Amino acid sequence: MRDHHYAIADALDKLVQTKAKTVTRDYDVEKIRWIEKSGPKGPFQFADPKTEGTKPDFKALLTDLKEHNGRLRQGGMFYWIFPDAAGIGRKIVK
Repeated sequence: MRDHHYAIADALDKLVQTKAKTVTRDYDVEKIRWIEKSGPKGPFQFADPKTEGTKPDFKALLTDLKEHNGRLRQGGMFYWIFPDAAGIGRKIVK
């Protein structure tokens, strides 16, 4: 029984250490101007780097996307970088 408690404590310790390494991003995607568009896979929203590229929230989201190979799920949305860095797209995850 005692070994079982140590195993649980060890597992909890590893979980806490893993969560401590998780980085919380400090940006608000609602501060980015999203343009409604439609593509072959349906409707989506688009953030244009020409108008949004200087905003800190856009830059932080772009950095986060690059750290996740250009794709990210967050807050019920799927975000991606368009080819040739032509902007950021997002759509609701179903």
